[in-house]
Amino acid sequence: MLNAKDFKAEAVDELAATTEIWGQETTVILSIELDEDEDDEAYYIKQAMKFIEQNIGFINECVENAKKRRKEILKQLLAESPVMMVQSYLDNRMDGDASQQYQLSDSTIINLPLSEEEFLEKLLVCEALVLEIDGTADENEPEANMTISFGVKDNLTGGHGWDLEIAL
Repeated sequence: MLNAKDFKAEAVDELAATTEIWGQETTVILSIELDEDEDDEAYYIKQAMKFIEQNIGFINECVENAKKRRKEILKQLLAESPVMMVQSYLDNRMDGDASQQYQLSDSTIINLPLSEEEFLEKLLVCEALVLEIDGTADENEPEANMTISFGVKDNLTGGHGWDLEIAL
């Protein structure tokens, strides 16, 4: 569970904390829309922190929602054909080497051709969970959109990854 004090300002409208999601350290990024003037950064961040304190339960519910829906979210990710993309990058890195394995920097061995199981277990990284929160409405609970950003270990895809919008 996250606490309001876990969040640090990365930018005027972006506060971040780290938590565990699916056995990985993952950054939770809050992009909070407030009625406040963003030109006064210190004041805006203070108001955003106050908003987080008041709504930490809602924020934790969103994170828990993502944790519980792992199977569904990974199915959505696999529909984007990430395994084929990573296999293509591996083929380029191996430059015609007929080897049936690839070794990551942490000595993990990847069997080739790459399977969905090896991709999910050994390569996939949940980089960030981003919550875009509308804190301007006078409702009991704020409205939010969630995006989960995925990448792979060892920067195998040259920084390319997948951003999935997840319904709350």
